[in-house]
Amino acid sequence: MANSKHAAHPNGSPAAARRTDSTHYKGEIAAMGDVSAVTAAIDIHSDNGIKLVAKGHRIDSRLRDKLTGHSLREPLDRGLEVADGVTPETLGKAAADCLEEQHWWTQLAARSGDPLAMRHGLSRLRLPAAAGFNLTLARAQRPALYRHSLRVALLCHYLAIRMELPAAVTDKLLLAALCHDFGELHIDPALLAPEHRISGEERRFVHSHPITGYLVLQDIPDIDPEVPRTVLHHHERLDGSGYPAGLSVDAIAPLSRLLMVADVAESILARFPDRHRLSTLLRLNLRKYDGKAIALVHEALIAPLPPSPNATDLPAWTAGEKLTMVVRVLTGWEQLRRVLDTAPHDDDQDGAGFLFDHVRNLNSMLLQFGFNPDNIEGLAEMAGADPEIAAELVAVLDEVQFQLKDMGQEIDRRGAELIQSLPPDTQTAFGEWRQTLHAAAAAA
Repeated sequence: MANSKHAAHPNGSPAAARRTDSTHYKGEIAAMGDVSAVTAAIDIHSDNGIKLVAKGHRIDSRLRDKLTGHSLREPLDRGLEVADGVTPETLGKAAADCLEEQHWWTQLAARSGDPLAMRHGLSRLRLPAAAGFNLTLARAQRPALYRHSLRVALLCHYLAIRMELPAAVTDKLLLAALCHDFGELHIDPALLAPEHRISGEERRFVHSHPITGYLVLQDIPDIDPEVPRTVLHHHERLDGSGYPAGLSVDAIAPLSRLLMVADVAESILARFPDRHRLSTLLRLNLRKYDGKAIALVHEALIAPLPPSPNATDLPAWTAGEKLTMVVRVLTGWEQLRRVLDTAPHDDDQDGAGFLFDHVRNLNSMLLQFGFNPDNIEGLAEMAGADPEIAAELVAVLDEVQFQLKDMGQEIDRRGAELIQSLPPDTQTAFGEWRQTLHAAAAAA
């Protein structure tokens, strides 16, 4: 990881931090050098002055151990050149190809009001050399990450055009969108594999990638400070439930409010191209995201949607069981909350306060869907009879799963410190509810 031992300003920006390239990042560069011509544009030195690589020397896996075994004086992306790297021209062509791949992306460009701008906007972008190098590394070693970044940039361009942002502001948003996941290049790729189950300790590294990305971009000369700050905040949420700093509303960089919507929308579209999930999940999370950005994305989804291919994947009895588990969590929490409210405790030492917000958000989301805990069977029957309701219920249960897992992971992360903050006579009841929560998270 990049060095993350630093203080932070109240706005969430790291203070006085120095970037250090991770061993994973150096290893990815060496691996790229096996298939592309990566050469040193300057002499590469270790922190203590040892010349490791001479200017003009080719970088490949033979130098991996030498690079990973030393802390470097300068970040590698400022001292290396790669043949056939990503340029504004190649980005423009990739954007045009993306807009032609699927009908929805073509439709998105048309709905923007300026489809030519969306097709050619990236080709006119001023792309710093270090940013181009990192995009080239992503394209070579993490192609899914590269495609995601490109599509997030296209969604951001759509929002910028619809909001009539000035050209200079749009360029900053597009650059931030392309670079928003540079921090992931410094993470062990095994942690990010879809089949990998992230542990609590591993999640700490994943959650620090916005900070790493901020440090990478802050290191690039002549880049506007708003770009790294936008990247730093792209996983924050307006209700304070995001990371890495838990910022809310006005503390979040303005362009991050657009980037976060585009980032989430593309992630859902990549997994569920039918668009039902995106439409439903955005509606269920209005408190987390910018309302105008959500409305514009919804507008791009208003074309008649085909029946969800997942609509028949959820038998009514399965829906009923899963909803029952959710009810157990909510009713169990109400019983626990009454115990916590009546037990004597020091408010300043009450570490369970975050759970009130989590459960409140979960209740709000379910109410928006029209969830009635007293009529689970009726809802499950409707889902079995109506493919549209079934599709929405699948999406809601996906979001419930995420919310419950997030709550459980936060409880696990706080561990013994959380238990000790509770009044002694409530700890047993809390332990029982925690087991119910984990069971529901696994079943939802």
